[in-house]
Parts: sequence; C-alpha cells; structure tokens
Amino acid sequence: MSYASTDEPERSGGVAPPAPTLVVGIGASSGGLEALRSFCSALPRETGLAFVIIQHLDDSAPNLLPELLSNLCEIPAEEASDGKTLAADHIYVAPAHSIVRLHAGVLEVVKATTPEERRGPIDAFFHSLADDRQAGAIGVILSGSGTDGTLGLKAISDGGGMTIVQEPETARYDTMPRSGATLGVADRVLPPEKMASEIVAYAKHVQSLLVGDDGGAVREQIGGALGSICEILERHTEHNFKHYKTSTLVRRISRRMNVLRIASAADYVARLEHDADEVQALFRELLIGVTYFFRDPEAFEVLHQQVITKIFENRGHQDPIRIWVPGCATGEEAYTLAMLFREEMDRRQHPTEVQIFATDINEKALNTARRGLYPPSIAEEVTPERLQRFFINQGKQFAAAKEIREMCLFSLHDLIRDPPFSRLDLISCRNLLIDLGPHLQKKLIPTFHYALRPGGYLFLGPSESSMTSRELFKPVDVKHRIAQRLPTTVRSPAVPSRQDPQRAGYRPTGGATPTTQSDIHLVMQR
Repeated sequence: MSYASTDEPERSGGVAPPAPTLVVGIGASSGGLEALRSFCSALPRETGLAFVIIQHLDDSAPNLLPELLSNLCEIPAEEASDGKTLAADHIYVAPAHSIVRLHAGVLEVVKATTPEERRGPIDAFFHSLADDRQAGAIGVILSGSGTDGTLGLKAISDGGGMTIVQEPETARYDTMPRSGATLGVADRVLPPEKMASEIVAYAKHVQSLLVGDDGGAVREQIGGALGSICEILERHTEHNFKHYKTSTLVRRISRRMNVLRIASAADYVARLEHDADEVQALFRELLIGVTYFFRDPEAFEVLHQQVITKIFENRGHQDPIRIWVPGCATGEEAYTLAMLFREEMDRRQHPTEVQIFATDINEKALNTARRGLYPPSIAEEVTPERLQRFFINQGKQFAAAKEIREMCLFSLHDLIRDPPFSRLDLISCRNLLIDLGPHLQKKLIPTFHYALRPGGYLFLGPSESSMTSRELFKPVDVKHRIAQRLPTTVRSPAVPSRQDPQRAGYRPTGGATPTTQSDIHLVMQR
C-alpha cells in the first residue's frame, strides 16, 4: 500500500517524532466511514495529539482506511501494530478483529479470540486509554450499531478525560452514539465536523495545566474547595456528598473544570454559585452509572446456583421473597435478577411472590428503568431464549415483558440518608461502594446486615470484597463477592424519620402508585 507510515523512526531533518501529550480514541462501526471522513477532514495539521481508530471490520476485506485517511487529511495514517510507540500528529487504525490496548504510550495489538472480545474492541481500548492517560484521554464514538464503547466512555470519564459522541441525528446508525448520549457519559454531542475544534480546545487547556506541573496544584485547590462545592450541591439537590471518596470527588470536579476550560477551583465555585445548570451537570457527573444485563455472566450463574436456589428452599407460598438493588441506575441489574428468579420459580412450580425494590437518586435513570425500553444491542447480553420470553421486540427497541416488570418497583431513594429496607433475602449492591469514602462504607455494611433476614445474602462488585466485615458476613463465594449474613447482633442503624413525600417521589413500574417513602416500607412489611 502507498499510504503514509511512521515506520521510519525519524522525520525529515533527522528529528524523531515527538510523543503526544494527549491521545484520542475513536470508536466507529456501521456507517462510521462517512463520519470519519468528516471528522478527519476538519483536523488541523499540528495538534500534538495521537489518534487511534477502532472499527468493527470484516476479516475478509483489506484494511484500506489508513490509505483513505491519508488522502483526506495532512496527518499521516497507518495500521496499528504491536509494539508501536505513539507519535504526535499521527493516526493509527486497528486491524480487523484485533484487540488494541495502550500501555505507557506503546500499542499492544493482539488477535481477538473470543466472541466477547470481538464484540467489544472499542471498550477494551478505551479502558486501557483511560488507565494510561487519565485526563489526557479523549474518547469519541461515531456511527455504529450496538453499545460497544459506552462502558469505555465511562472509564475515560471516571479517569478524568473528555468524552464526545456523534449527534445521533447525523449518524447513519445511531445506537452506539445514542447509548453514550442517553446514559449521560458524553460531555459533548456533536456532528463529526465540529468535533476537531472542541478536541483541540480541550487539549490546549489540559496542556496548559501540565506545563511545569502534573496537575497537583489544581487538585490541591479543588481539595480545599470541596466543602463549598458540597454545600452548593446539597443546597440545590438535597444530597450530601461530603463523605464520598475524596479522590473520586476531586477527579470528577477536575474533569468538569477541564471540559469547561476553567483553570482555578475558585472560578469553578463562582460558576456553581451562579449557574444552576452546571450544578446539575456536576450532580449527574457524580451519579453516572452504566450497567448491562448479566454484567459478569459467571457471577450471576454462581449467584443462581449458590444463592437463588437456597432462597427458595423451605419457602412457604405466603412468604414473599424480598430483594433490594440500591444504585440500580437504568434497571438492567434489577431485570436480570427478575429473570433469574422467574426461571427458578418455573423450575420449582413455586408461586411465591418476588418483590425487587430497585432504588437510585438519579431520577432520569429511574425513568428509563420504569419504562423498561432498551436498544436492540441487548441481544448481545441476553440469550435468545430469554430475549424471546422476557422482552417484546418493538423493532427499534426491546420492551421488558409484564412478568418481569411487575416484579420490579423503582424508587427514588438515597442510600445514605433514607431509612433502609428490612427483612430482605438478598441485597445486590454492585460497584457502588467503591465510589464512597471509608466513612460511608463502614456505615453501609452494618446497614445491609440490619436490612437482611437471618441468613440473607449480600452481592457486591468485583472490587468490593474487602469492604465486607467478617464479623457480620461469612463468604459464600470470594471470587464473585457473595456473602451471607451472620447472626451477629448489631444495633439498628441511625436513620432519619420518614421523609418529606415531596422529596421521596416513589413510583413503581405498575399497579398502585404510593407517593411517599413510608409507602414503600408499608409494601415491604405486607
């Protein structure tokens, strides 16, 4: 092929190409070529950035994209290769059916060998990009089908980087960019031709902070302003973030400042004082939670074998099974549990009622969960048998069927300040505690113990095993973070009295509509 390459170690004049200050990862699939053309045509010649493009490509077709892009813009393009050190002002295109990762500025390229790897090359690269570059990572999602890239965008966001998705109306296939836009993990939603200028402006801001400083001065400023920022958040949202993990708060606030190109914490506090929209944007930033159906399938299989089957043993027909999913986000985990419990009910021909109480403080996410409408890409997460039984294919979306919707009640509930539920058989709280500070973690584990029946089960995320007290819980499966309540006596956790019904706003997915938080507790006790 005759396209430009960086195989030569030096540019004209004998000067080695400089390393990039920031790295842009671009994910595209069906319809992505047109979007890439628009994006690359708008790139200036010198940005100091490196660009890595991950596409869903057919193995049988030659990778002509590097040659095409070299003809479209002044930046040289080449196929990504294992061991290649990234250079500034270069484009690297992933080979077909490969997994590309970034470590210390060097590409690692391996063949995708499993169906899961082939479905998620964009997520794989974005996760490595977030780990390698933190605030120096920029993630872009262009036209494509499915949800590959959404979790990767969240990883980049969590690491302090910037995220952009294509305006869905401009995409030939809109499910990939729409997934990032609707789940709140995109900082900007733009047509491809307008992305380059936004990226360059963001890069200049971040680069200016890094000159002579690793960003520590700004983080120190933010740390000193946390009290003021948390007070503003509580005043506007009635949620107290003062005991959330400090590093998480600083990272998320720093990211908002970078996106807005605000250089000092004092200026950001002033912005919050006078901009209610930015207060809500920061609030959403702190709430971002992206989940999938059967996320970590092996863990859910172990949960079925070692927990769900046990819960049904010796259970009378008049004794409802109660489950709590705090931090339920858009509902996928709650509906996953509903499917597993419904299948076990059918196996046993057991008519016991199953109540799944799924709670969050993000009203937007709860509304998505209540609607129970999901993109066609869930076919990658749910088996064909379950998809046919538990969902209704409506063409451009799948609707959760009545038999699992009726099992789930979605409620606005603050895990930190609202009363816990009681007499529960299972609490599934995955990947929530990791973002909370030690003070809250120590408070919540006894709260979960109090909320569970004797012998009830706690299901945590893969990084949360150390948070379980051995005095209160015994391990059931260490690898998959499943524990069982011990009969230790603990004091009832200190909780506020029943709250203002205007703040609680409880609404289930169907049936009668209680209007206060006390109503949900009445349901729990029935």
